[in-house]
Amino acid sequence: PAKTAFDNYEVEHDFKTIGRRIMLLNARQIEQESGRQRTILLAIEDITERKAADKKIGALLIEKDTILKEVHHRTKNSMNTIISLLNLQTTVLTDPIAIEALKDTESRVQSMMVLYDKLYHSTGYNETSIKEYLDSLIDEIIINFPNNNLVKIEKHMDDFIINAKTLQSVGIVVNELLTNIMKHAFIG
Repeated sequence: PAKTAFDNYEVEHDFKTIGRRIMLLNARQIEQESGRQRTILLAIEDITERKAADKKIGALLIEKDTILKEVHHRTKNSMNTIISLLNLQTTVLTDPIAIEALKDTESRVQSMMVLYDKLYHSTGYNETSIKEYLDSLIDEIIINFPNNNLVKIEKHMDDFIINAKTLQSVGIVVNELLTNIMKHAFIG
């Protein structure tokens, strides 16, 4: 009685003929000439199906999130297993060229793992921040070298969002550059 309007008021009701329904009510008091009877404009919308669809969508999103987390976990474990196998294989080899090839492959897998992790934690799964990606990638690459304590890394990067396909190529180039620097620039 004290209000002149209300919006989006939900009411559930069991109807004898159509069953339980969820109704959305909106109302406005219509101003009349003084002394005349008050008029109320009431709009009623049956939102039962919309509410059921919203509930179903919510359940599907929870299920999708659970599946995505499981796939992410399995993918990271698989990549870690690949890295461990490559590393283990280098300990039994004697050919320096073969060892170097395996270490390069290990470094590339590590680069892909950093990209994958950044994409997983970004808001959009097909793009991410180049600064965040390169910052992590540089650290991951440098730490793999025994002479990493001799090198001081300074990172000065502008940030922008980049798509995953381009970012993967950038990661490979940065990986190659840093790997070559760490292998060849500090000999002796």
